[in-house]
Amino acid sequence: MKRFLTFLGTGNYLDTPYIKGKFSYRSPYVQVATLAYLKERGQEMDEVVVFVTESSLEKHGQQMMSQLKSIFTGEIKFVHYTETVTEDGLWNLFDLINQQLRPDDSYWFDITHGYRSVPLISLLSSQFATFLNGSSIEGIYYGQYDVKQQTGELVDLSMLLQLGAWTSAIQSFKSTGNPAELINLEKKERRAAIQHLTPEQRTILKAFQIGSEIQKVTQAIEMCRAHQLPEKIVRLKEMMNAYTLPETTIFRPYRYLFESLKSTFSDIFDAVTRVDVVESVIRWCLRYGLYQQAYTFLVESLYTETCYLYQLDPLNKEARNAVKNVFTKYGGKHKEYRMEPFYEIVQRDLEKCLLPKQKMLETTFNDLTKKRNNFLHADMNGDKIKETTLIESLNTLTPDIIALQRYLGTVISKQSKD
Repeated sequence: MKRFLTFLGTGNYLDTPYIKGKFSYRSPYVQVATLAYLKERGQEMDEVVVFVTESSLEKHGQQMMSQLKSIFTGEIKFVHYTETVTEDGLWNLFDLINQQLRPDDSYWFDITHGYRSVPLISLLSSQFATFLNGSSIEGIYYGQYDVKQQTGELVDLSMLLQLGAWTSAIQSFKSTGNPAELINLEKKERRAAIQHLTPEQRTILKAFQIGSEIQKVTQAIEMCRAHQLPEKIVRLKEMMNAYTLPETTIFRPYRYLFESLKSTFSDIFDAVTRVDVVESVIRWCLRYGLYQQAYTFLVESLYTETCYLYQLDPLNKEARNAVKNVFTKYGGKHKEYRMEPFYEIVQRDLEKCLLPKQKMLETTFNDLTKKRNNFLHADMNGDKIKETTLIESLNTLTPDIIALQRYLGTVISKQSKD
């Protein structure tokens, strides 16, 4: 159900042409002009709710009703509120507005008339109702009267709502690492773009149409898709760097939002080497409580990076097992595999490279694999490791394993050159 909510004041309203682009409508009441404008844009209301005080109803009620009925055949309802500016009075008005915002309905507000507190309370009420019962606030309008020209302009304040929605979605993502709210908002705005978004709103939507690309990165991290992750990161980085919002004032807050969203990935985007990427991804995991993923990335990235350093395919099982088998001598589940002579050469060379790190491997790597296995077995392998220990250990294991990968990059590359 579509409903139009407005406030009726006590001023001496003159018959005025209200203008919005090519649209023009003459009426003493901006509410009627706004209703006509929405109708022209294909938004046929089912109900009009007019908030009135005793004095505004007495002065304008009858004429307002007549004007509304000249363009609207649906239900018209006057809702009384008390003329007060006390704190209790403002809360009562907030509650009164929310009583009119029914679940799953769509609403348009006109906030031209009424007390100075009306715009703020209307905006807060709309955001509250959207969260509480799923109602959808589609637009907020204000009539700007030009005394010299004796004309009025219909000002669309809907971008304030849009700003609040995008702010909430980005805040949710930055807090949780889950882009679901961003994606849902993007889908909603895309549906609205077919008919009803202004050019400015379409520009904003284009800037934030990256929710699905963000999700590809976050899901790759959550599901430990290490092989696909670098490509997805590059794609997202290119998209976010390529698009900028206009410099004009109306877009300024959205530019701040976009930069805030992009900064969430600054650590990952700034990564240069493979090891840098792994380190940044693990920091992401720690930030968003993805502790099991952090353990998995730490262990598997060590094998992967070593494969790359020996110019082996990390997806080749025999190559990976050859590398893995050297490390698992120091901890974890060790298996002997029959290897081709080439892989035996790689193993002997890797063992030689690791000799200076033997003590660290016997403690750090062994501790890493033990804790990762505890995760994999859902604490049913008898190790009895506390949750806090699993989390806190990552703060020391991560720099040690990352340092080991950097060390191997130095010594293996040097031996290759020699």
